[in-house]
Amino acid sequence: MDILCRKSVLVSFSLAWNLAILTRAFSYLLEPLVLLDNDLLNFLNFLIRFLSGLGASIFVPSLNVAKVEMPKSIPTELSV
Repeated sequence: MDILCRKSVLVSFSLAWNLAILTRAFSYLLEPLVLLDNDLLNFLNFLIRFLSGLGASIFVPSLNVAKVEMPKSIPTELSV
């Protein structure tokens, strides 16, 4: 009985170790993609800020909402 438990523990330990090695190897494969994604987002944020400093944000309607869309007071009567 003692030998069976020892073998079971060794098999469980080796399976857990293999899973840890595969997880680490997979994370090393994904690391360049994560770093590339981070660099790409940083570049896009820089580009947006640079172009908005040059006045390009005027051409993007989602960045600037017209004041006509948000009235400061509620009209009391409707003119026809």
